[in-house]
Amino acid sequence: MNNQDYGKCTKCKNTYKLSVWYKRKIREAIKDRYAGIMVVCPICRDDTMYYIKYAKRDNVNVPKNLIRCPEMFCPGYLIIEDKPYIKKGVKVDVRNAARHCGECGRSFATRKALDDAIEKMVAKYAHRKMVYKKGKNGHWENVFPEKSKDSERYEELLEEIEMVDWDKEQAKKKSAKKTAKATGKSAIKKTSTKKSVKKKAT
Repeated sequence: MNNQDYGKCTKCKNTYKLSVWYKRKIREAIKDRYAGIMVVCPICRDDTMYYIKYAKRDNVNVPKNLIRCPEMFCPGYLIIEDKPYIKKGVKVDVRNAARHCGECGRSFATRKALDDAIEKMVAKYAHRKMVYKKGKNGHWENVFPEKSKDSERYEELLEEIEMVDWDKEQAKKKSAKKTAKATGKSAIKKTSTKKSVKKKAT
């Protein structure tokens, strides 16, 4: 059973104490068999996901405005906004935006940007079809309710398949960065050599 007094922020990595209001929301979520709820970290003031762990579960009801994150090998959820919300006292109108994945922090400014990212991942990886489906309005949606065994298998596949590709991409980026750095250094050397030749000539 969860320790419903504390949570851990996925952004600032600090452990925070849950308020009475959030504890009530967690109890309601457990009753409804939800996978988790979005909370605001009291330390960094950012959105994070509080995941609910069940001893045994068959189906998990994920709230309809949550959708699996399309970021590579990320098992988290994004919250799709359907109305403006208040952040730090300012009204932020982000209708149809998908904000802050509780795991990786990714967000999308528009629903189209989110749909395009999901489309790309579904085309690339067959296991992504386990968690996404096309809705009546043409937007990608989460598959509801999620079966716990399928959900666990999906997360395993993320690590088995996508993590390998992610590692390759990171290695390529690192290599490209080193090459760019080396090219930059050689360009600086050439410039300084030309300058010193000019000085000698004068």
